[in-house]
Amino acid sequence: MREKLIRIADFIWELPTSYKSGMRVPVRIIASEKLIGKLEEIVFEQSANTATLPGLVGYVILLPDAHSGYGASIGTVFATDPENNGVISPGAVGYDINCLPSDTEILTKFGYRQKIGDFKKTSPSLTCINLSTKKEDKAQIALFLKKYTNPHLIKITTSLGYTIQATSDHPIYTRQGMREAKLLQDSDSVSIFPFTGVAYEDPSNEVIVSEDSIRNLSLPFVSEYSREYLIRELKKRSLLPLRYNSSQLPYLIKLVAFNMGDGNLTFTNKTQLVSFWGKPEDLEEIACDISHLGYHAVFYQRKRNHSIKTKYRQYQFTTEESSLHVNSGSFVVLLHALGTPVGNKTRQDYGVPEWFKKAPLWQKRLFLAA
Repeated sequence: MREKLIRIADFIWELPTSYKSGMRVPVRIIASEKLIGKLEEIVFEQSANTATLPGLVGYVILLPDAHSGYGASIGTVFATDPENNGVISPGAVGYDINCLPSDTEILTKFGYRQKIGDFKKTSPSLTCINLSTKKEDKAQIALFLKKYTNPHLIKITTSLGYTIQATSDHPIYTRQGMREAKLLQDSDSVSIFPFTGVAYEDPSNEVIVSEDSIRNLSLPFVSEYSREYLIRELKKRSLLPLRYNSSQLPYLIKLVAFNMGDGNLTFTNKTQLVSFWGKPEDLEEIACDISHLGYHAVFYQRKRNHSIKTKYRQYQFTTEESSLHVNSGSFVVLLHALGTPVGNKTRQDYGVPEWFKKAPLWQKRLFLAA
């Protein structure tokens, strides 16, 4: 790491933003050449991590006494701009508070739960609650911090049987807002998330959709040349070969399931279209999932006048229809290869895709939930 340092002056060294992806500002270290040689290797890594924080102004500064902390190194100084998502950290360099043991299970956005200690192996998005809107939200793990000490823990058990262990200073959300665990009383109500998720299981490396799957797919109007073009488009987005452990599969599972219910695939010699119908807030989430796959969705909204005649009377009403459309032949073909029917679903037989039956439980739950 020291070879990445740039000497700015006799006692000023710089770790540039090119050192690590995500660094927003350089790191400036104030030290003599002798002190630089004695700095712990982890200090450079921690300072680079600190430089990824939002709203940083100028530089992250390391003073001559710098040594490892739990987050930023001890001896770190930095400033943030509150008007540019700047943050105030109550324990940036070291703390013995707000800790959870490594076997605490956390819910991820794909509906499976993992122990905190396993996050060093994977980096899933977590399910969170936005305390301002009181709605479910998603967040990526920015940094993984680990302590080796064994702090005294408080075990909290609710009347519904939910439990959590945490240090005495860990904040717990109550009707009165955030309160430290040690201040909770038997009469307090605390916020819980009733869905605990499905236990995580590593998916296999087995291929679900290969290049040959696309070549052998029964589709009218598609020449051999066109199939090779579609294959290239899928490979460009790293969607071929598609495996159970592919990072894109959870998004595809949701899209296949939703499309089977409230969607449609159109594939003719003139039109290749993936369509979804639903509530605007659901379609917004679907559009986000589609973007993870490298495709772009277009949102439409229109008023529709309906007239339905029955043996009792004629019903007339107006609705506002919301829909989402992706104009892409390769996307249509991929969803079809995964088992989504093309065309009018009421005039054909189709069922749960065979590949889905061999998926781990958390992927099956994701399909059924969508």
